[in-house]
Amino acid sequence: MTRIFRPAALALGLAVAASVAACVPDPYSQKNGHTTNTNTVVYAPNPPPPPQTETAPPPPNSTVYWQAGHWTWVGNQWVWEPGHYVQRPSQTAVWTPGHWERSNSGYYWVEGHWQ
Repeated sequence: MTRIFRPAALALGLAVAASVAACVPDPYSQKNGHTTNTNTVVYAPNPPPPPQTETAPPPPNSTVYWQAGHWTWVGNQWVWEPGHYVQRPSQTAVWTPGHWERSNSGYYWVEGHWQ
C-alpha cells in the first residue's frame, strides 16, 4: 500500500508536534500562594512583536474593565489575542496586565491578575 502525505497534513502534524514540545510543566508556578506543578508554560523562542493598536469599544456598563490584547505563541508562530471587557471583581480592584518574560528556555507568558 502506498501512502501519500499531503503538505497540509504534514504541516498540521509539525505544528502539533512543535506545540506539544513547547509546553512543559512549570515547577515554580504559584497558585493561591502555594507552589504547584500543575500549570503548563509555553516557551516561545523569540520575543513577541510589538503590541497591535486597539481601540476599546464603549463599555457596556461601569462594572467592567478593558483588558488589552496581547500576543500568544501557538505552535510555531505568534497569534494576536484581541482585547475584551471583563467583569471587575470589585469596584476597587486594579488590573495588572500580563506580559512576556525572558528565561533561559525562551519567552514565557506571565498571566495578568487583579489586586
